[in-house]
Amino acid sequence: MSAVSTPPGSRQDSNDEIDLAALLGTLLDHRWLIGTVTAAGFVLSLMYVLLASPVYQANAMVQVESNSPTLPGLTAVSQALTDSAPQAVTEIALMTSRTVVGKAVDDLKLDVQVEPKRFPLIGSMLARRFQPAAPGDLAAPWLGMNSYGWGGETLALSQLSVPEELVAKPLVLVAAESGAYALYDDEDRLLLNGKVGEKASAGAVSLRVEQMNAHPGMRFEITQLPRLAILTALQNNLTASEKAKDSGIIQLSYENGDPDLAVATLDAITRQYTRQNVERNSAEAASSLEFVQKQLPNVRADLEKAEHALAEYQSQAHTVDVTLEAKSLLDQVVALDNNVSQLKLQQAEVSRRFTPQHPAYRA
Repeated sequence: MSAVSTPPGSRQDSNDEIDLAALLGTLLDHRWLIGTVTAAGFVLSLMYVLLASPVYQANAMVQVESNSPTLPGLTAVSQALTDSAPQAVTEIALMTSRTVVGKAVDDLKLDVQVEPKRFPLIGSMLARRFQPAAPGDLAAPWLGMNSYGWGGETLALSQLSVPEELVAKPLVLVAAESGAYALYDDEDRLLLNGKVGEKASAGAVSLRVEQMNAHPGMRFEITQLPRLAILTALQNNLTASEKAKDSGIIQLSYENGDPDLAVATLDAITRQYTRQNVERNSAEAASSLEFVQKQLPNVRADLEKAEHALAEYQSQAHTVDVTLEAKSLLDQVVALDNNVSQLKLQQAEVSRRFTPQHPAYRA
């Protein structure tokens, strides 16, 4: 037998070719595995879209007016300072400061977190999709599970005070009949009983519920958050930037899972910044007015002293007030001009009746 020689490189060329029939056969052999993985990925994506909590963004714009100097000679200095440190940067730092953000936290009581107890996985989705037929309507519990909230539940607190060991720990409030409720700690120990609209206290724990709308047996999780933690979280979710360079317009944005809370938080921050700006300008104006009032008696005394010295000098030098003398001469000139005008009118009238040689004309 004669051996057939293979040209160099022909084996590598044959290995580089793609066998479509073999690939198609491999796909058909594993079609169930490929279909299962694809279907699982689609189902997981759909579940994420339906179950994931949406995040809402609230936006606001604030116009910053430059404070131009009112004293001559300070314009150049003000421009130099503006070029080195733009005013928008300073105002952004003030808007996001703990003073402004902290006041918004206190006004909205953001350091107290209230969340209805939801059924695992699908409870939040069902609550978001619930559409009440009338204000205050509640979704019917599924299969009698009234310990969970299915949509429409609300709880408004006006006061919450807990000892240090219960800070950042979830407390459970259980709604009862006729506006009554019970508060438990994280170990299911009863802390106090209360009623809507009344302050309830037991030991170091005090609570006042202003409004509650829930089925009896419904549970709420209440957490007293550390103030520093909520301030840091709010500052991290708050974005402030100048809309355009040297425009003086600052754009604020804030993200939160509750759209109403996002709008209320941003509105409270802008309102507090405006109030603080007005109070700062009022304080500066009051300080300037106080300084002027303190200096006014000294200036009045210096003026009276200077007028007295001028009067003594004029008396010793036998001088007169140039301004008063000029005014007197001007009044005399005006009176003479009026008399001349009247005489010319009389002369014209007499010349029509008499000749120049007539005594009346001469007079």
